Amino acid sequence: MRKIPILIGGSGPKRTLPAVARHADIWHTFLPIDSNREASSRVAELAAGFGRADSGIERSTFWTGPRSADDYLAAGATLFHNEIRAVDGKYDLSTAEKMIAWRDTKR
Repeated sequence: MRKIPILIGGSGPKRTLPAVARHADIWHTFLPIDSNREASSRVAELAAGFGRADSGIERSTFWTGPRSADDYLAAGATLFHNEIRAVDGKYDLSTAEKMIAWRDTKR
């Protein structure tokens, strides 16, 4: 049986980041890139304090386009998500297509 991953979302420095460092398999945040880098460094420090390897915490963020995805990828994000909603009963999958095309250039 595989381990069920724990995803924690947020960026609060007093409660959320320590919880991420101690328990999360995946950390999701909407932080701007510079704040994301700072918070990610803090998670790494806290994880070490809890005896965890920072590499065991996957970074996740919201997809806004290829340029920002490149920045977040360079900062350590490996999981990107987006929301696709129906408009008048139809789904516009162009964002998913852009995400897939971007992902496929990174292989």
